[in-house]
Amino acid sequence: MEEVKVYVDCLNDNHGGDFVKCTDCGELMLMQIGGTACGECESENLQWYDDDKTEWTIEELEKAGFIIVEK
Repeated sequence: MEEVKVYVDCLNDNHGGDFVKCTDCGELMLMQIGGTACGECESENLQWYDDDKTEWTIEELEKAGFIIVEK
């Protein structure tokens, strides 16, 4: 099971955001839609976790088996 850092204060009303991975530090994040920088290393080298589904909710991540770490 992988951990996902969830930036709760930046998510939309349904607790959703962009689900991305930083290609520099490897961090998985659910962040504000349109965010451009990694919350850990501040790199702008982000890629979608899944190109076919770019926006996820906390509930969807939990159902997929990810461990949620709220930031």
